[in-house]
Amino acid sequence: MAETKITESMILEEIKERLADTDYIVAWADKKLAQKAAKVEKEAERRAKKRENKEVDAMTTAILDTLTDEFKSADEIATEIAPTFPDVTKAKVAARLRGYITEGAVEKEVFTTEDKSKVTKYKLAQA
Repeated sequence: MAETKITESMILEEIKERLADTDYIVAWADKKLAQKAAKVEKEAERRAKKRENKEVDAMTTAILDTLTDEFKSADEIATEIAPTFPDVTKAKVAARLRGYITEGAVEKEVFTTEDKSKVTKYKLAQA
């Protein structure tokens, strides 16, 4: 059985419903719901602005340029761009790719090697 997540908004709505005859509690719950809605809206605006102002640096461009339709590990990508960016690390490559994974531009998959270790590899998403 799937459990549903109980949110603060759900609790406030339940309080309003059960104590509908108590005006000050209903007013309090309405105020809290309005504050919650304003907070969610402000957070959405902040995220949209952050996405809008996202600058693509030269290292990110180089990382994306090395990706093809074949999977490559972060280490392989770092090795390829190391001559241009000597300070590149596996962590920097993975961090820059993470945003593109959530946008759907890059795919990642975890592979198990012969020695039973796991390696995450990346490729350009299929259009």
